[in-house]
Amino acid sequence: MSHADIPDHIAPRMELSVRIERWPLKGAFTISRGSKTEAVVVVAELSDGTHRGRGECVPYARYGETAHGIVAAIEAVRPLLR
Repeated sequence: MSHADIPDHIAPRMELSVRIERWPLKGAFTISRGSKTEAVVVVAELSDGTHRGRGECVPYARYGETAHGIVAAIEAVRPLLR
């Protein structure tokens, strides 16, 4: 049995929203690697129509992460949602 075979009243369809937001910082955040005045944040939300879950992350360039790469990774699991 696949996810598509499960009736909606047992496991309702999940809706995914994923986006990149830019959150300004109150002041410059400075460490030895540099300064920044905004946080580039990936926001993901799942909803079944009744309940909603939300998560955020800030990708770290130091580890080769990008906001667009994180969005692509999240989008890659979209087909697994009912």
